[in-house]
Amino acid sequence: MNVIEFENIKARAGASWSRVCEGVYSRIEALLNARIGPNDIFVRIGEAAYLVSMPGIAPDEVSAVCTRVAFDLQTSFLGQCVLQDVVVDVASSASDDTLQLSRISSDRIITLAARGGVPEEVLRKAVAGSQVASAADAFATQTPSTAPVVVNKAVAPPRANDASGVQCKFHYVPIWAVPSTAVTSYGCEARDITVSGRPGTVLLSQLSLEERIEVELATLRDGIAKLEATLNTPQRFLLAVPLSFNVLGVPAGRVAVLAACKGLSFNARNFMSFIIYDVPLGVAQSRLVNMVNTLRPFARSVLATVACGTRTLAAYEGIGLRGAGYNLTEFPANTSLRQHDIEQLALFARRAGLATFLWGLSNKAELRIAQDAGIHYISGAAIQSACPEPKGVFRLTWGEVLTQPVTELWV
Repeated sequence: MNVIEFENIKARAGASWSRVCEGVYSRIEALLNARIGPNDIFVRIGEAAYLVSMPGIAPDEVSAVCTRVAFDLQTSFLGQCVLQDVVVDVASSASDDTLQLSRISSDRIITLAARGGVPEEVLRKAVAGSQVASAADAFATQTPSTAPVVVNKAVAPPRANDASGVQCKFHYVPIWAVPSTAVTSYGCEARDITVSGRPGTVLLSQLSLEERIEVELATLRDGIAKLEATLNTPQRFLLAVPLSFNVLGVPAGRVAVLAACKGLSFNARNFMSFIIYDVPLGVAQSRLVNMVNTLRPFARSVLATVACGTRTLAAYEGIGLRGAGYNLTEFPANTSLRQHDIEQLALFARRAGLATFLWGLSNKAELRIAQDAGIHYISGAAIQSACPEPKGVFRLTWGEVLTQPVTELWV
C-alpha cells in the first residue's frame, strides 16, 4: 500500500477547505484513474489521505505515481512547484534531482486508515518479511525511481456462512430486458439471513454495518462463482450485483468489494453490472461519482436507484452511470409507485441517455405504469419469482407477462 496524504493542503486552505475539497478529490481521482489498471485500487481514508495499491506494476513506479499526484496537488491548489511538506509514502522536500523521502510505518498507515473507518485487521500484516522501516531509519535520500514502498497485503474480512455468525441463502432475481423481449440478466441477493444470538431470520436493514458488509460480500462472491462457471456454456447470463450505498460509502466496504473483484477475469467483467441501491434522498453528486469510479473498472455498467420522493435527478447525470431506476422494496410502508414519478424518471433518462429499471414490482397495476413509461428493465414477483440458481436466458413478452407472469419460454 502507498499513501497519498494531503493534510498540509487542508491545513493551509483553512476555512476555504470546504470550498476546495471536492476539487482536490476530483483531481486526485482523475490522476489515479489515468494510471489505474484492472487490478489496481485506491480508496479515500478520511478527509485528507488515500490508500493506493497497484500490484500490477513495479513498487518504485507506484511511488513515482503517488509523488507526481502529490506534486500536482501542491501545484494546483497551493500554487507552488515544490514538494515541500507533501507526504507520499512520502516526500518531505525536493531539490533539482533528488527527493528527500521518509518512510511511513505500518502503524502510521493503520492510524490513517482507522480515521476513515478501515478496520485494523484489513491492513495489519506481520512485520516479519515486510518492507516497513524501523524508526531508526525513517529518513533516506532517494530518487523517484528508488522510492521506498510500504507493502501491506489486505486480509479479507470474515465471510458470511463461514465462522462469522451470519448465515444466509442466495437467490437470483430474473431481470426482464423489455427491448429484447427476454430475461437476460439475474440479480443476486441474500435471503433467509440469520445471525447467531438472534431468533429467527433478520432483514438486511436490521444488520450492523459490519454484518451487512459480510452478507453483501458473500452474495457478490456467490454471484461471481455462478457467472464464472457458466461463461463458456449455453446457460451463461448477465449478472447484476446490488451493493448498498452504505456499504460503498465507508472505506472498509469499498476495500472489501474491490478485493473480492480483483480476481475477476476480463471476460467475466463484460457480463457483470453493479446496482448501487439505498441511495439517500438528496445525495451529493460527488459521493455517487466516487462510487461509480470505484466500480466501473470491474463491470460493463454501473446503475443506481433513485430515492422515493426525489424531485431532481441532476446528481445522476454525467457521472458515468448507465442507468437509474426505482427499487420498490426501498419505498416506505403504504407508499406505492406513482405514475408521475416514473414518467419523470423516463423523461430524464431519455434526455441523459440512460437506461431505466424497476426492481421489486409485485402487481400488474405497477406493470402497466412501467409499460406506459417505456421502462427498459423490470424485475420482481410480477415478472418471475427469485430462484436458487440462474436459469439462463429465456424469452418473455408483454402479453405473457400480463396474462401469466410465470411463463418460461426457453430459447
